[in-house]
Amino acid sequence: MRRTATAAAGILVLWLAALAPGTAAAAGTTVTAQAAAPVSISGGIVNGTAGASVPGGLTVTATEVDAGVTKQVATKRASVGPGGAFRIDGFPGQPGDHFVVGTDYLGVTYSAEATPGSPATLKIYQTTTDPTVLSIPATTLTVIIGKQGNYNVLQLLTAHNSSDRSYIGSPNPAAPGPPATLELPIPAGATAFSPVQGLANGLTAAPDGLVASTDPVQPGNTDVSYIYNIAVPRSGWGMNLPVIYATSKVDLLVDPGLTLSGPGLTFRKSVTINKKDYRDYQGANLAPGTTLNANIAPASSTSVTLYLGLGALLVLVVASAVGVPRLLRKRGRQERGEREQLIEEIAALDEAHAAGSVEEDDYTAQRAELKNRLVALTATAT
Repeated sequence: MRRTATAAAGILVLWLAALAPGTAAAAGTTVTAQAAAPVSISGGIVNGTAGASVPGGLTVTATEVDAGVTKQVATKRASVGPGGAFRIDGFPGQPGDHFVVGTDYLGVTYSAEATPGSPATLKIYQTTTDPTVLSIPATTLTVIIGKQGNYNVLQLLTAHNSSDRSYIGSPNPAAPGPPATLELPIPAGATAFSPVQGLANGLTAAPDGLVASTDPVQPGNTDVSYIYNIAVPRSGWGMNLPVIYATSKVDLLVDPGLTLSGPGLTFRKSVTINKKDYRDYQGANLAPGTTLNANIAPASSTSVTLYLGLGALLVLVVASAVGVPRLLRKRGRQERGEREQLIEEIAALDEAHAAGSVEEDDYTAQRAELKNRLVALTATAT
């Protein structure tokens, strides 16, 4: 579930591999492939929990994947020696191939990248059942307009485990199977739930009745994302999103055809994703046990006809594999319709300032920037 090995990163790798040109010999040219010399993968297991050691009896699995990340070339296993050392010989070692080593410890699977000729470090941890080690430093809820009163929602969150132990949850007699770990903020009425990244082991019911992952949460940051639909009346969606863990920051990105208002949420800017402008509203310092409330409704001047489907949502998740800030990366706007968007942004900024949600310095700077862009755009069009 770590950012460096998330399912979203895997999607990105496979996507790039699909776009990579095939290898072909030029007409009339004979290409002779030379067999690579077998290679070895070696390294050591270390225990990242303070005061803990590496136990005996562990087994390391090493896998070689071809350069295009389309198939496994070879998989080999070996017992771990004294002090956590391991070595596995006899891999084909074709140029460009990738290697991953992994082991299971106390019910948690750990993995790390490896390179022939360079010792790999595979870190394991002791476990904990204390949920207070979890917090949410950042979360992004992207709401996409659907058709016939249906909103498509992409939720991305970064969970932080502040301890040096993997959080595994506690067994729940009322819910047989793997215990609940990271609880997910899913609103009532959500349908068509589909995990995208960081939820490899499935879901279960948490003791408080909410939905939770069953994946252990390793120390540090973990990225999780999923999508769902919300059926809403024409008047819009009265969102009530449970706050389960202390959350430092939340961004709500809404389609330009939607308006949003809610306590503690401040309009920050408009951002361009996949050639569509989204309005970014931000909240901060949300306490566990509270609720993030917002009214999200169609703009009166906009026809609710846009639909972005699963494919576009996955494009957003692929961008998040290198960090949520990339979701907010601006791209060039098309001139058509930009004046109306800028006018709308200025109006929203004025409303936020009047409500006391934007500090004076920020308000002055943001309004001046928006006004200058509007003046420049108007001058160009005349």
